[in-house]
Amino acid sequence: MKVSLSCPECMRLKEELLTFMAELRFKNDCTYELKCPNGHEFKANILYHEFQKLFEIGVTSLADEYYREAVCAFAASYERFMELFVRVALRSHSVDASLEVLIWKKVARQSERQLGAFLLLYSLEFKAEPQTLPDDLVNLRNKTIHQGYFPTKEESIKYGKEVLGRIREAISRLYASDRHRDAFIRSINDQGDFSDSGLWMTFYAYSLIGTNRPPEQDTKSFKEMLEDASKARATAQG
Repeated sequence: MKVSLSCPECMRLKEELLTFMAELRFKNDCTYELKCPNGHEFKANILYHEFQKLFEIGVTSLADEYYREAVCAFAASYERFMELFVRVALRSHSVDASLEVLIWKKVARQSERQLGAFLLLYSLEFKAEPQTLPDDLVNLRNKTIHQGYFPTKEESIKYGKEVLGRIREAISRLYASDRHRDAFIRSINDQGDFSDSGLWMTFYAYSLIGTNRPPEQDTKSFKEMLEDASKARATAQG
């Protein structure tokens, strides 16, 4: 991922170069030790939800023609989004954070349990049935992950597009709800380290699927995402 950053030391010294582009790898947390072009070292939170990281990995894998890896990443992204939805729903009812963690541990090891928790909470919160993946794509996911199936480019694109649509539909519901919106937007802060150890800055990365911007501003199509990833790869290689 490429992220536009500001160096706190450059800003303090009023250096000419106040912002720079950093090429970073996704990892299990969102805290990074960085060095600006002027040699100043600093720490920063670069905040991504897990589902956002995984979705971008899926798009990049597609651009690199790794179709099996793309489907696996999109599937994991969808599951991590369902986890986020469940956590946001619990918080909107003032469920204690420790109980929230305990509850999720009970369902975390089985994707069917995660889906069940998502379906029940969605219907409870919004009095509607959520959009879910059709059976053929559920079967594609299971064959790919459990049976070593190698999906085609077309199957991978279809799967990614459908996951994007399902996630965006649920985000629109959360964002439109006065009771859920604040918990949803603030949930990104769970990904960072806001302790007092060292100098920390926080950047909210502009991810492919937004959570801290209104859904009507999140209009890039799956085709456009894939085209952008392909162009970025071609530029890096050329």
